[in-house]
Amino acid sequence: MNKLIAICGINCEKCEAFIAAKNSDTGKKTEIAEKWSKQFNMKITAEDINCTGCKIEGPHIGYCSMCEVRKCGISRKAENCALCNEYPACATLNNFFKMMPGSGSDKIKKTLDEIKINKNKFY
Repeated sequence: MNKLIAICGINCEKCEAFIAAKNSDTGKKTEIAEKWSKQFNMKITAEDINCTGCKIEGPHIGYCSMCEVRKCGISRKAENCALCNEYPACATLNNFFKMMPGSGSDKIKKTLDEIKINKNKFY
């Protein structure tokens, strides 16, 4: 089963920004931009919510273009952090988890752990 899993472990197919961009849903993009602007204390516009997934060349949400986890994964040619020798002790990934709201990082860690155990389930 192929799933669009970001380098950090986010399931892009379940990401509200990815879905809004894929569906060209301007109202949803505006809603997400307002919510994330407050949540991350930064200016995000509806135009910023235009993501194709971090492993695909194309538009990315503003933060993703400078994401250290993404940069690291690309430089190591890692399909996913779970498949890297540094996982799960990677400082870059764990710093990313610290900025995640709520239980978001727990869900992502669970996905990464599942990938580590059974890569074929995801790719």
